[in-house]
Amino acid sequence: MPIRHPTPASALALAAALAALAASAPPSLADPAPTYVDAIGAPASDDPAAAKAAHDVLAGYPKAALSAGQDGWVVLNCQPDAHFAPKDCVVRNENPTGAGFGDAALALAAKTPANPAVTPPAGAVQVIEVLFCAAAPAAILPNLLLPLHWPRSPSLQHGPTDAQLDAAWPADARAKGISGRVVMNCSVALDGSLACKPLIEQPQGAGFGAAAAQLAPDYLAAPAQFDGQPRAGGFLQLTVNFGPKPPLPNPPMLASAAIRCKYRS
Repeated sequence: MPIRHPTPASALALAAALAALAASAPPSLADPAPTYVDAIGAPASDDPAAAKAAHDVLAGYPKAALSAGQDGWVVLNCQPDAHFAPKDCVVRNENPTGAGFGDAALALAAKTPANPAVTPPAGAVQVIEVLFCAAAPAAILPNLLLPLHWPRSPSLQHGPTDAQLDAAWPADARAKGISGRVVMNCSVALDGSLACKPLIEQPQGAGFGAAAAQLAPDYLAAPAQFDGQPRAGGFLQLTVNFGPKPPLPNPPMLASAAIRCKYRS
């Protein structure tokens, strides 16, 4: 039987069908995940220009919400340009909805200038948490009329071995078969060393908090960074488990916009 070659029309139809199939296919597992980078405002300053910008940015607060004393919280995902100015932003989270906070955050982000000190990774997704606080002094944080900054939290490099954890298990608790769990808040020095204090100790009174704090020299972290420069004073929360059956952690709680505004820095 002779081979029939497709006509130009049928070839185009076949190509269109294959293209549609490729477009509908799930992304390859080999596709790299995006790098998410946080964007924050500048540290508090007495600079007159910063004070003026703090006043001017309030023009972007949804008027009805401000008059009603309503706080809001928005998370934007943006594509930063070569010097960290947010572009092509979308609203990822908005609380409450229907009060105009998402649109207000997008409008302000479109006015954010570049920061020449920052060069984000190629293809990074910029994450901006915008807090609208109505109670005096009203504020929008970060101030999106000023350049944003790129903070990087400390990252843990290594910790104690299983043998070191086992040796630190309080002897009395071990003898009674009591397992424990400690959450520590640790400040990170420029050399990566940690100074830790127990925040949560389960169960209390069995020596687990002190045992966990004594393990701090066995941890090493990469220090925090601000706009690419190492900085001391960043914090890590570490969980230390003793024994085979440590207590379960409490579920995390998401603070409302009102709570965030109450404890804003």
